[in-house]
Amino acid sequence: MKKNSGRHYFLYLCWPFLVLLALGATLPLWFPQLGYYLVVSDPLKKSDAIVVLGGGDMQRIVVAIDLYREKWAPVVITSGNLVPDYIEALGEKLTFAELGARLVIAEGVPHENVIVINEATSTYEEAYAVKKFAQKKNFESIIAVTSIYHTRRSRAVYKKAFNGSGIQVIIRPAEGGHLSTDQWWTREEDLIFVNNEWLKMALYLFQGKI
Repeated sequence: MKKNSGRHYFLYLCWPFLVLLALGATLPLWFPQLGYYLVVSDPLKKSDAIVVLGGGDMQRIVVAIDLYREKWAPVVITSGNLVPDYIEALGEKLTFAELGARLVIAEGVPHENVIVINEATSTYEEAYAVKKFAQKKNFESIIAVTSIYHTRRSRAVYKKAFNGSGIQVIIRPAEGGHLSTDQWWTREEDLIFVNNEWLKMALYLFQGKI
């Protein structure tokens, strides 16, 4: 009896180590998926507007301009009421929405085809602000452009926000920049972004936002 008890105690002490060993052995199989899973992309279709979600880097703007030039939509909407750190460091108070508008206009998008939604400070608030505007304009569909790792959470948030509105939201990743799913864990910025997105996904799920 004591011998069996000793064996059970030994297994009790060892099981965490065995779990870690198994996770380590299969790391190349599942770890890359943590980044890949966050990236989604919907098929493009002609839409009423291209929406640049606030935050992230300028690749969102680059992709939005490309989509506009390819005539996927006649209007570019920039959003986000936060001031980027690099802009604030220069003593400026331009929000993501205002900065984005300046950049797309500088790249040749006519001023009258650029709309600024200078309201939201989060993906959740932004979705409802965009929905309100889209309904006011009787839009049928929009193309939402955001950073690659932000796409899955954005799709979930916008799907819930636009549910029952009759407006289709097409999510497009801002590919081609310095963020990449190719060995994402080897680069600090990608690693931070992926970690933050998983935490925010969990938080949004807990808060009922997705």
